[in-house]
Amino acid sequence: MLLKLKKLFCTHEFHLLTSYKRDTDKSVGYSMKNIYVVYCPKCKTQKEVLEHEYNAIIEKQRLDKEFKK
Repeated sequence: MLLKLKKLFCTHEFHLLTSYKRDTDKSVGYSMKNIYVVYCPKCKTQKEVLEHEYNAIIEKQRLDKEFKK
């Protein structure tokens, strides 16, 4: 129960675990895109996101850190 509350109220601080390329095209062809695996140690959440989502997460965290100063 406590872990669920932590996940609900967590101010995520994602860190990059790894990245890899994966076929994201569901049709006959293929399209290789970078997939980033990020992890929040506070609530133990792990996500796989595309490159543009990863860049947005990192930029938001950078701005939040600057705003706190």
